Amino acid sequence: MQSATSGLISGERLRQRIVVRDEGRVRLIGQGAMPVQQARSEEGSTEDLRLEVTGGSHLEFVSEPRLLFPNSRFNQVTTVSVDSSSGVVLVDAVVRHPDPGPVSYLSETRLVFDGEVVAVERMGFESIAEHRFGATVLVLAVGEFVAGIDWTPWLRRHGAPTSYGAVSPLRQCPGISLRVVAVDGRHARQAIDDALSILLHSRVRSTGP
Repeated sequence: MQSATSGLISGERLRQRIVVRDEGRVRLIGQGAMPVQQARSEEGSTEDLRLEVTGGSHLEFVSEPRLLFPNSRFNQVTTVSVDSSSGVVLVDAVVRHPDPGPVSYLSETRLVFDGEVVAVERMGFESIAEHRFGATVLVLAVGEFVAGIDWTPWLRRHGAPTSYGAVSPLRQCPGISLRVVAVDGRHARQAIDDALSILLHSRVRSTGP
């Protein structure tokens, strides 16, 4: 259960902590986009997510996008802790509701590898009323299975006017950070699905039968 109200209302604080260890294999998938409702008296909602993956384990955390309604305010903090024997894939996405009205959003993702902070990703906008790109996506993949992936076909497919993607290698650990901005949730989801398909194929190839 993500939230008792099936969405985030003004003033609500959602906290999640997920631990995978001892060669665990877990794939968590969201059941649907979580709406972030209109903020009242400037009090928005927040989400605190902590993922811990150790001991030769693998976690795929594929959440559905947060749907930002007009006049909503949403702050999100994610901490991913993984050791060198394990792997993790995180999908984090937000989509603006098509109805007019300003939204405010701030997200910070912190990656801890073998006990040290090796990367911090930040994305946000303040009181944006209109913008051509209504969706933003972060895909974070950490582990040896990421090495050697050719992202050129994915970048070509998501370099069109409907979605723009970028892939950056992580300097202090094996992995990549993938960013997408798209005109809407449909194009964002396509970029996510294509990236996950590539990562799954690479992981199967690296682990063998």
